[in-house]
Amino acid sequence: MGGEASKGQRLPFPSQWKGSLEDALKVVNEQILPLSTENFASVEAPMVQLSPEIWHFEDFLDHAEESLERYPQLGKRIDKMVPKVLLEPEFWRLFFCHLYRGLHASPQELTTELLEEESDKTSNAIISCFRDSATFKVLAQSETEAILQRDAEDAEKLAAGIAKAVAKGVLEANPPVEATFKVDVLGKSADAVAEGIIDRLGKAPASGCILVLTGLSGTGKGTTVSKLQASLPNAASWSNGNVFRALTLLAVTHCEQSNLEFKGEVLTPDLLQKFISCLEFSKFNGRFDIRICGLGYDLLVSEVANTVLKEPRVSKNIPTVAEMTQGEVVCFAAKAAELMRADGMNVLMEGRSQTLDYIRTPHRFELTLPEPIIIGMRRAAQRMMGSALQAIRSASPSQRKRADIKESLNLALAQMLVSSIPQESFGYSSPLTATTLQNGDDSASNAIISSFSSDSHFLVFSQKETEAILQRDAEDAEKLAAGIAKAVAKGVLEANPPVEATFKVDVLGKSADAVAEGIIDRLGKAPASGCILVLTGLSGTGKGTTVSKLQASLPNAASWSNGNVFRALTLLAVTHCEQSNLEFKGEVLTPDLLQKFISCLEFSKFNGRFDIRICGLGYDLLVSEVANTVLKEPRVSKNIPTVAEMTQGEVVCFAAKAAELMRADGMNVLMEGRSQTLDYIRTPHRFELTLPEPIIIGMRRAAQRMMGSALEGLKRNPQTDAYHALRDALFRMLYPSEGI
Repeated sequence: MGGEASKGQRLPFPSQWKGSLEDALKVVNEQILPLSTENFASVEAPMVQLSPEIWHFEDFLDHAEESLERYPQLGKRIDKMVPKVLLEPEFWRLFFCHLYRGLHASPQELTTELLEEESDKTSNAIISCFRDSATFKVLAQSETEAILQRDAEDAEKLAAGIAKAVAKGVLEANPPVEATFKVDVLGKSADAVAEGIIDRLGKAPASGCILVLTGLSGTGKGTTVSKLQASLPNAASWSNGNVFRALTLLAVTHCEQSNLEFKGEVLTPDLLQKFISCLEFSKFNGRFDIRICGLGYDLLVSEVANTVLKEPRVSKNIPTVAEMTQGEVVCFAAKAAELMRADGMNVLMEGRSQTLDYIRTPHRFELTLPEPIIIGMRRAAQRMMGSALQAIRSASPSQRKRADIKESLNLALAQMLVSSIPQESFGYSSPLTATTLQNGDDSASNAIISSFSSDSHFLVFSQKETEAILQRDAEDAEKLAAGIAKAVAKGVLEANPPVEATFKVDVLGKSADAVAEGIIDRLGKAPASGCILVLTGLSGTGKGTTVSKLQASLPNAASWSNGNVFRALTLLAVTHCEQSNLEFKGEVLTPDLLQKFISCLEFSKFNGRFDIRICGLGYDLLVSEVANTVLKEPRVSKNIPTVAEMTQGEVVCFAAKAAELMRADGMNVLMEGRSQTLDYIRTPHRFELTLPEPIIIGMRRAAQRMMGSALEGLKRNPQTDAYHALRDALFRMLYPSEGI
């Protein structure tokens, strides 16, 4: 939905429309702006609200203003058409007709032909197809973090080289950098980005210019330079790579000729200056080239770039030379670029601003994206594209014809998510037998995962299970957040509770017994006098099983659940409406009324054990006695979601007080769930169960489902071995429509 903006932020289209801000930008840039005046004016209204008879410009005024602010090129279209061709209200009606159609159109179909194209169109189609996929977002986030980490490491190395150059006086500390024009590439093709830059250059390319292009990895600098080089006259791209290789060749040769071990300390400033003086940039044989002349060499770089300069003795020593000569190479590149520009060439230089800030030119561009995750999404899409293509190309002609592109991409996604998980991570695997399956424990799950971890069908099934779990977790988190927000607004809860440190427990390869034992060891002496233990983690990490193990091992232990508190409050709310002849709905539950219901609940010891007493509206009940009768009545169960959202804060406070009462009585209180609510429970004993990759959750869930189905199959056909029973179960669940 379009309502992704934060509260109070205006959107360029109604919030109930489909699509995101990124989708809208793409529609404007790729579908609306390129339209001719005739085609722009000939669109049919896709909905009644946009028809000429019903259209009210005032209803869309805020969206129009926001669109003009976000897409300034629309101003040119308005100037061109209003009022010469049509009036402004009609312009905006037509614009929103096009925008609605673009946002609600089906995404580009993923075909083998589109995959084979391996272009930005392919990447965008994959992103559109997987945009709402939780597992795709996990991979994209991982790719984003890797790219940013790599960028940070490269920046650190560059900074060291620049610092040395400044210390030697080769470079100034703060060069006078001309203004840089930022190009937001979100939703734009590489062609559109290049066209925008060329428009911005104006007449400069006619006589030659130097163009500097910077930006984070993944923003498309390389592709954009390729497009620019193909479009601009007499254009050439510059890279410092061969300059570093040429200097490294000279440095290595000097050490060889002097019988010295190659190391950084040998490369004195005077020696480096000598190597630089051996390089000449000029025209040779009618074209610009670098000449290496010295230490017995007289070579042109263009002739030895793929031979001498790629020798191992050169390649392995480049990092050392690069750090020592960063400043010298920057100066060499600046002079070379100016020589080519003066000769009428358009010189394209892409890279990092740390070095390109030393290139003097008024034509500076930086490619940007509003959110780094988009870089990761692009990289994830490219990797999935490559993996799926490899699988399709290696298939037989008949298999290629039947290939399901979406399933191929799903498999590629799953393989990437599990690629970093060592096989031994699942611990010791029991033999895969019917007896193992009948045990139904974590060793059985691990045995299934170990046996099927390289099976493409199992990986796809695991990816789909992961997707469902993460999606459900996200939906639950959203509902909880709404309830917490209401509690904060009412003053029942504080916005940012002071949460104690949480100890993370990686459960990969560990049995539930081992996880519980580790937690108990961490608790130390606390259980002897009673404590509150909070356990959080994603669905599927084993919180429930761990709590069961802890409850069986710790003295005087009890697990707490908010479920019966919500049921008790719902019983009171429903009864109030029945007694008052009111229809049950959220609006009836005022803060005062909710507080009245809370006051009807008492947590204390009754008959020698802790319990919740419901006393009010004619009731005097103990929850333990009616948990499976009155509190499970349909009139209660169906209305719990409404009451839960309205009383999230009150129930959290009730639970915190109840847990503290039990702890003070020497009990060990086990509370498992989501951090959103458990952050309000004060205790130093906080644990979070984690897994290095979310797909492991899906693999566990897939194994459990296969186990259950296989056991049913073994009952019907005892002669089948466990492996084939599991494989049949996998195919039945993954391909139910095929009646396997």
